Amino acid sequence: GINAEYMGVGIVRTLGSGVSTVKVGDRVGVGIYRKSCGSCAKCCRGQDNRCAGAVLTFTLGNSGAFGYYVNIDAKYALPVPDGYPLEYAGPLMCAGATVFSPMEEYSMGQGDHVGVVGIGGLGHLALQFLKARGCTVYAFSGSPSKEEEARGFGAHHFVNSKDEEQMKAVKGKLDYAIVTAGLSKEGYSGMISSLGKGGRMLVIGFSTSGIEISPIELVMMSKVIEGSAGSNNGNARKMLQFAALNNVKPQIEVFSLAQVNEVFSKVTEGSVRYRGVLKFPAADSL
Repeated sequence: GINAEYMGVGIVRTLGSGVSTVKVGDRVGVGIYRKSCGSCAKCCRGQDNRCAGAVLTFTLGNSGAFGYYVNIDAKYALPVPDGYPLEYAGPLMCAGATVFSPMEEYSMGQGDHVGVVGIGGLGHLALQFLKARGCTVYAFSGSPSKEEEARGFGAHHFVNSKDEEQMKAVKGKLDYAIVTAGLSKEGYSGMISSLGKGGRMLVIGFSTSGIEISPIELVMMSKVIEGSAGSNNGNARKMLQFAALNNVKPQIEVFSLAQVNEVFSKVTEGSVRYRGVLKFPAADSL
């Protein structure tokens, strides 16, 4: 099964000469990147997602995983753990890897208070990963109706981000804030205020709004605002193993290829909860 984007999963059908890291018949996933230079300073440090020569899976005429076959550098064909259902692994290849990578980079775990902003495709996975890592988890949403669901995914606390009193109550409490949704300028300011000394805000969701912070607050409180795009190869591999070991699964809706137009309509409406997975017929049956 693969989903209608660049990320997906499938079975290895053929290998190029010299490939030894995977074999025909292996279950693998494909994420954001299809290759990197492998020789620059960032690649040598395991930060291949920051390589200037990194190539996205869906650019330069490539259709990503939205097709029957994907031709990709073997390094980026990531093994899906035995027993973990492929339909759940597909959405992990982008959303799962993107939220998991900063957790791994900063060793988020027991004793850390971490906020997740936005309970959607990325946010619902972030809540699960953080709870499994032993963090104290805060879910932030402007939709109070999502509280029960957020707690079900792993949140210990729910904060209505549109409620001034609730936002004041968490001022200075967080070590990290993972922002998976686009916010207004005021929304970003509220999350920056929720950070304690040395706190870090990781921005994953896109927005056209600016982010403002006083240099005095930035310096005296040692706060950090950081963008986080995708995941390096090593953390993506760890994410799949971690998800399998801790039963972290995206909430999905599965569709057949014949339903592709329905899928895109639901995505446009914003009614998919929380990832739509498109299953292609087995290529051998064509």
